[in-house]
Amino acid sequence: MQSTNVVRWLDDLEDADRTVVGGKVAELARLRRSGFAVPDGFAITAEAFVATLRSNGIEEEITRVADQVRDDAQAEQAEQRCRRMVAECVLPAEVVAAIEDGYNGLIARQRNPRPQVAVRSSALREDLAQASSAGQYDSFLGISGIEAIIDAVRRCWMSLFSQRALVYRARNGISTASSPMAVAVVELVEARSAGVAFSVHPVTGNPDRLTIESTFGWGESLVQGRVRPDRFEVDRDAGRILRRDIARKSWVSCRTDQGRIAEMPMPAVLADQPSLADEEVQAISDVLLRVEAMLGYHVDMEWVWPQRASAPVVVQARPGTVHATAPARTPAASADPFAAALRHSPSMVVR
Repeated sequence: MQSTNVVRWLDDLEDADRTVVGGKVAELARLRRSGFAVPDGFAITAEAFVATLRSNGIEEEITRVADQVRDDAQAEQAEQRCRRMVAECVLPAEVVAAIEDGYNGLIARQRNPRPQVAVRSSALREDLAQASSAGQYDSFLGISGIEAIIDAVRRCWMSLFSQRALVYRARNGISTASSPMAVAVVELVEARSAGVAFSVHPVTGNPDRLTIESTFGWGESLVQGRVRPDRFEVDRDAGRILRRDIARKSWVSCRTDQGRIAEMPMPAVLADQPSLADEEVQAISDVLLRVEAMLGYHVDMEWVWPQRASAPVVVQARPGTVHATAPARTPAASADPFAAALRHSPSMVVR
């Protein structure tokens, strides 16, 4: 296997490459090409995943077990078997070498001897507007060193076989073979604040109101539901902030004294403070609208506001997952639609 079939830099990807790196990575590359602030990095292709299964002689067996799932009970057993097979497989030497070359390339580009990265799952059929499986696969923050990256890549592959993902694919008629797992390895942005922005209101479906969810630090506390985020609603046309709900935030995802990223109690001095200034809310709204205009559909956008920066960085943009096909102003069925919207955000496990 050639190294170019294993690792592809975001800067080198074209729209057609979504068939090898998944929609999540392809859209990030598209945004980066268009001048949006997007982290630098590379993708480990789905071909590397398939080649690893094949070289270990488990491709047919793992596909058979995964595709036999019809209900939750079967999914529990299938998850254990499939994840164990992936955990025990040996990565081909050419795959390991290509990932190491990619990380060394990032070292050279950043002029940083040990850069920390985010390792993010990107299944090939993950971000379809008609069947988005956003939030079902794992991502890992604060990873550094080739061994830790390879371990995180393996865990991303394993998340393809979580109970939730297995049942979801079964219900939507998506075969495992048609949705192999690519993985993104991108520079970790030092987050002062982070969150999700919706170009259609996630409760009412009203396209006239943008909604921004925000908290201090990385977005893990928000995504996992450990913190109630600040919420801002913005008039789409005028850019005026129509509503501010500043929450008491009990937890924050930040660096420990040992340099790891972990969930920690929020310092009392910040707990009741807004995680975004008004001009920052408006800057995120502007980026959200420009991303929507470029992609041509309503989007849910993950963003990070870096330390000592004057603009947000986009870390993901995908078709709107709550009201992507709903008529405007249709009430959401969920008793807590905002929570439902956040559950569509990717699961991020900090290490």
